[in-house]
Formats: sequence, structure tokens, C-alpha cells
Amino acid sequence: MTCKILITLALALFVFSGINTAFAQSKDFKHAKLALNADTCFKQALDYLENHDYFIEDVDKSSGFIRAKSYTKDKKILSSKVGERRTVTMRFSTIAGGTLLSLNMYSEALRWSGSIHNNVLSYEDDGIVEQPTIYKVFIEDFSSAIRRSTNN
Repeated sequence: MTCKILITLALALFVFSGINTAFAQSKDFKHAKLALNADTCFKQALDYLENHDYFIEDVDKSSGFIRAKSYTKDKKILSSKVGERRTVTMRFSTIAGGTLLSLNMYSEALRWSGSIHNNVLSYEDDGIVEQPTIYKVFIEDFSSAIRRSTNN
């Protein structure tokens, strides 16, 4: 009987530790290690965001925090979605051998609703973006922009 309890506890511990590990690894796509110092990365991020039509909302250099917004129009003809507003937060932390970029994105969809004579324009909260490919594209584009500017 004691053996069954021990096996059950060991199995439960194994399952829960696997879940915690999977959850911790699932957010790795929001981070990137950069080979430059945090101050250089911070300045490059401001340049990158300005050059890519982001509106810089908040900057705190001492903590390495930047918040910026962008707006993308939806070009579909028969869609109630007019566009998307995306808020990007970036935080740069010094680590051994460089800088850690922590990235988060928040999305809102701008939609038309109502009747022909009573149009209503509203933002629909899409929440925090969780698609790894969106983060990957942003990080790769940002990293290549840093490489280009440091090589010049």
C-alpha cells in the first residue's frame, strides 16, 4: 500500500514539474539576447521604432523601458475591421555578454458597426499577442537593423 502511494506521489510530482517547465519555456519567444550593451540597444530601439512608424509613448532610460504604438490599416474591402492598433513594450536588461530584450505586444482591432445611417467606430480588445511568429519577425527585423547601423 505504501509503495502505491509513493509511486502515485512520484508520478504526480513528475507530471506537475513537466507542466511548470513547459509553461516557463512557452514564453521564451518574447525574449532575445543581444550582443551589444543595454545603452546602445536602447538608443537603437528608439531609432528603429521611429523609422518604422511607431508613436513612442513612454521612455524610461534608467530602467530600459520603452512603450510605443503603431497602427496598421486593414485593406480588405468587405470587412468590418478597419485596422489594428498594436502597443509594443520593450525592456532592456544587462546580462553577462550583452543585453536581454524583453518584449510584449498588445493588440486592439478598430471595427465599424451599426447601421448605414448610424456608424459606430470602436476598438475591440484582442489582448496580449501570443503568436510566437509575430515576436520572431519583430525581433529578427530589430536585430538586423541594429547590425546594419553598427556596421555603418
